[in-house]
Amino acid sequence: MKSQALSELFNYVHAELPGAPDALVWQHLRLVIRDFCKRTRAWQYAMDAISTTADQTDYDLEDWPSCADFDAVHTVELDDTLLEPGDDYLLVDDEGQPVLRLVTAPSAGQSLEITLAIMPKMNAEVIDKPLFDRWFVTWKIGIIAALQMSPVGTWRNPQLGMLNRQDYDQQTGKARIYVSRLGVGKQLAVRPRWSFT
Repeated sequence: MKSQALSELFNYVHAELPGAPDALVWQHLRLVIRDFCKRTRAWQYAMDAISTTADQTDYDLEDWPSCADFDAVHTVELDDTLLEPGDDYLLVDDEGQPVLRLVTAPSAGQSLEITLAIMPKMNAEVIDKPLFDRWFVTWKIGIIAALQMSPVGTWRNPQLGMLNRQDYDQQTGKARIYVSRLGVGKQLAVRPRWSFT
C-alpha cells in the first residue's frame, strides 16, 4: 500500500482555521475520514487469496493494513463466483476477531477472494495514497464543517459550518454512488427503454 501522511490534510485544515487546537483538528480529521469510509466503503482492501480446505467453513479476516480498522466485508468470491451475503456467507464475531463463515463447505483448493471495507484507526497517521488523492477535498470540507460547528472557539461559524456540512454530505453521497459503480464493473447493465410509438 502506498501511504500518504495525514499531516498534509491537517496542515490545510489548520491553515483555514488557525485558532483551532491541534488535538481537536486531529480528532475531527480522523472522525470525518472514518465516517466517510463507513458511509461509502471507499477504502477497500483485497486480502490475499485463500486456498480453501475441504469442509472448513470459517476463515479469519486479519491481514488488512495496520493503520486501519475493519468495517465490513465488501465482496466475497469463490472460484470467480460472487457470493451473496446471508445466502452464501455470514460474518461472525469470534471474541472480537471477524470471521467469514461460508454457508456451504467448499472443496479443497478452491480460491476464496475477499475484499474488505476498512477505515483509519483513531490514531492513524497515514492512509492509502490513492484514496487520499481522490477524496482529499471532500474530507477537508467535512473536517472544516465539524470544527465550524463546535460549541466554542474563535474558529466557530455555525452558519458556514452547516453549509459546509451539506456540501460534505452531498459529496459523500456522490462518492457512495461512485464506489458502488466501481464494484460492479462489467456487470453494470442498462435497462432497455421501451418505446410505445
